[in-house]
Amino acid sequence: RYVPGTRAASAENLTPGFYAAADPEISFNARKILFAGQKTRRAHWQIWEMSVDGSGLRQVTHGTGECFQPAYLPHGAMVYTVVSGTGKRRSSALYVSQLDGTDAHPITFGPGNYRVETVLRSGRLLVSARASLVAGGKGNGAGVLYVCRQEGSGMVQLLAQRQPGYA
Repeated sequence: RYVPGTRAASAENLTPGFYAAADPEISFNARKILFAGQKTRRAHWQIWEMSVDGSGLRQVTHGTGECFQPAYLPHGAMVYTVVSGTGKRRSSALYVSQLDGTDAHPITFGPGNYRVETVLRSGRLLVSARASLVAGGKGNGAGVLYVCRQEGSGMVQLLAQRQPGYA
């Protein structure tokens, strides 16, 4: 917990009742935190929200997939990554929902294995994918960065990293 204008004496665990927590994202007004949390070792990762002081904890997502990398969007919404399947059938997509978890829907489709990276100042999303979204694109694990609108449209490739030795 940090109080602006003061010096932090020590770190405080805001999620003591969780097996694991990751991907904290502070709200635009710095009053709330979204994060991915796993209540028990065998539980699915879900998205949670709480006040910055640790109070008001509530579960936002309740899906059967693993939910990670939440980010606040304007107008009471959020974007997050959902990973489903196992082994070679494991894939990920980006979802958008209201902050109460309602109206959850995917905004990416296809073989990209998408991840939320951040929300840009313009409101667009910076996302990554393992494979290029062009005909014949193969997932080599190198990674591609895209920018898209919050509803998933207007996806533009920014950067494609190539594996060493690949021209």
